[in-house]
Amino acid sequence: MAAGSSTAFPLQSVSAVQLRSLCQALWGWDLCSDCRAARPNSLQRCREGSCPWSQRSERLELFFDLYRDLTSSYVPDFFGDEDQALRSHEDLLDIIRLVGRNGAMLSRDECRHVYFATRSNNPHYLNLNAVHQDEQSPVPRSDQERAFDLASRVMTMVGVGCHDRDQDDHDAAFSGDGDEHGRRLLPPHFLWSPEKPLQVALADSFPTRVHPSLQDNDAQSKTIKSRLTAVNLTKIARLKMQGTSDLQHHLRLDQATGTVHVFHYTSVLKEHLLATKPLGLTTKSHSPEAADQEKTAQHTSGMVCLPRSLALETLYTMQLLFPRDDKSQALLRNLVSKHGFDPDCLRFGTAPFESRLPSSLFGNMTKAHQRRDEGDRDNIDSVTATATAARMLLDEKPQALRYPVWGSRLMDLFDEIENPKPRGALDAWLERRSKSRHVMLVTLAGVATAVVLGLLSLCVSIFQTWIAWKQWKAQEGTS
Repeated sequence: MAAGSSTAFPLQSVSAVQLRSLCQALWGWDLCSDCRAARPNSLQRCREGSCPWSQRSERLELFFDLYRDLTSSYVPDFFGDEDQALRSHEDLLDIIRLVGRNGAMLSRDECRHVYFATRSNNPHYLNLNAVHQDEQSPVPRSDQERAFDLASRVMTMVGVGCHDRDQDDHDAAFSGDGDEHGRRLLPPHFLWSPEKPLQVALADSFPTRVHPSLQDNDAQSKTIKSRLTAVNLTKIARLKMQGTSDLQHHLRLDQATGTVHVFHYTSVLKEHLLATKPLGLTTKSHSPEAADQEKTAQHTSGMVCLPRSLALETLYTMQLLFPRDDKSQALLRNLVSKHGFDPDCLRFGTAPFESRLPSSLFGNMTKAHQRRDEGDRDNIDSVTATATAARMLLDEKPQALRYPVWGSRLMDLFDEIENPKPRGALDAWLERRSKSRHVMLVTLAGVATAVVLGLLSLCVSIFQTWIAWKQWKAQEGTS
């Protein structure tokens, strides 16, 4: 019975060793020898201070739980080792490595074709020119697509779909936002089409639009950013904060439920930033913890799961919503303790994960320019490459702080603070009676009331006059 269950759900259980391999596949972690040699069911903790597993694995517990949830529900089309797209977690990690190395060059179909051809040792199937020909892999096409959906979901933290398949099945399986608390599921909008590389599909799904009101040269920018906090969203706009594991739903406002979806897996974003940090660059932070993180990140594997700019901008939006004041931090602690937000959100700093230029780089550039000016033309390429890299790194933080991806959603939230919509029954009742279309009715009611009061006043005056006349007549008769 257990064996059958294992075949039906081949990814149901995850060992500590497989989680270590996951971190290696995603972020190129350089594990210590003890971690690499650990047995699958070993519960021994890593004692090596320089090992990234001992430093940062506890921060990723929420991500590991998400990985378990996503993978445990995978069911192959057929039961048999040769007919399953994912026979074990190792198969999923192999796909992650393949897509990570080739996500900017090979399309989805080409990556899928290469992986299953290599696994089946079929040289004809390995021919990329035969991608769209009749496929000879024993694994069903639909199962192959689900395997790549799951791999890209883990890599990018974005719910993934493919327009060649039934989107409804995909929404139920890989939306990533559970409904165990009765909450609405948001369907994924990121489509990784067969002809596109993953990086191209990601760029298409996160279009950039710089909002003028959020730029430093705008007079209202500082005021907008100071008011655009989660505290104001909850107290003034009466919105609810709800965590999401799908990056594409970050800052999405659900008007029907009055809910703001917040991508809170900051620990994953920081790992992506560390993994993509250029070699040889240091930060200005003097904390031992930051120094250890930089040291373990300097081996970067060249795999890019998320664009650095997107990860960095998302972290800055979290700092914007939850600044360091007491009320904001109290709200954030409440979201962490009672609503399942990533505890790493409470770690405010981003300096260890930003790329900064060391002073030695400027010295090397100056010397290279001098040699070039002296006639050493061999240094032209190196000077140009160094200057280009330096320019990109210098622009990284200012560009992210322009909020090119999330700016429009931030302004939608700011509009909710400035013009809050009715959320409760009392608010709706008051709103219905305070709209401009009722101003004329109120005016007419006031005029009618004034007319009635005027008539009553006239009647009282006539009555008083009549009484005075009667009294005068009575006095005249007695005299």
